[in-house]
Amino acid sequence: MVSKINLPSEDSIEVWKNVFLQRSAYRPYKKFYNLIYQHIIAQYALYINCGGDPNIVKPLELINFTSDITEAAARKLTLQNLYAAKRNKKPYEILDAMRRKHKLLYCPTCGEDGSPGTLDHYLPKDVFPELAICLANLTPMCSRCQEEKSTTYQSESGGKAFFHPYFDIIDQCLFKVEITPPFNAPSDFKIIIRENISAECRILAKNHLAGLDWVSRFRTFCEQKHLHLLRMVSEERDDEEPLSAGKIARICLRQEEQKSFNSWGAIYYRSVLESAEFLDYLNNAELPDNL
Repeated sequence: MVSKINLPSEDSIEVWKNVFLQRSAYRPYKKFYNLIYQHIIAQYALYINCGGDPNIVKPLELINFTSDITEAAARKLTLQNLYAAKRNKKPYEILDAMRRKHKLLYCPTCGEDGSPGTLDHYLPKDVFPELAICLANLTPMCSRCQEEKSTTYQSESGGKAFFHPYFDIIDQCLFKVEITPPFNAPSDFKIIIRENISAECRILAKNHLAGLDWVSRFRTFCEQKHLHLLRMVSEERDDEEPLSAGKIARICLRQEEQKSFNSWGAIYYRSVLESAEFLDYLNNAELPDNL
């Protein structure tokens, strides 16, 4: 599940200023860039101050900086294309480093294992072209999350659709897995939002899960992890001094928490340790032969 990560080390506004100096030198766009320059600085500052909240940040009306609708549409593409800068243009190197050198072992938006190779516009550049290269608006994301999220940024009620990995404080486990019999081959894992979660956070969590198709993805993971745990416990029983299922799960949990407190593995093993009935099964019941 979602985890808080640090903002990029480069300052978003300074990056925009450097891009402006380079791009405004191109005469056909000089007037447009000069007109919108300070407004984009103000938009970046607002975004950072409110954590990208779409209830506060509204798209700039490009018609206010152009002569007509046709030019406004063209300059929208101009701003969007800043994100696809070529190697000799700013901010290519910064964006490339954000994609490749983040050192993450999981997707901060969903928690799935694997180093994310893409950047997501939290507020989509199709709607907010002025934020196309705002670093605070760009978060590392796995390709599956990017596919599911697409350009969605608000819920049906108009609120936030997703947690923001840079700005939302996520310092607790939001979910647990309800593991129920038959333990040898569970057919369903119920994902539960924990009771100690605030009402506001609970609503956002539900929006976040729905927008990423997270539950079905995580259930598939749990099925695989469950069989893996059964196999580990079965093999452990052959040792002269076998570890209990609880100790095995705690060791696995510590490893998973090294990635993220809300990594998928951490959520699963934490849930195992909270299920006395399942632990009793692992320690005392006859386990399946073909694992």
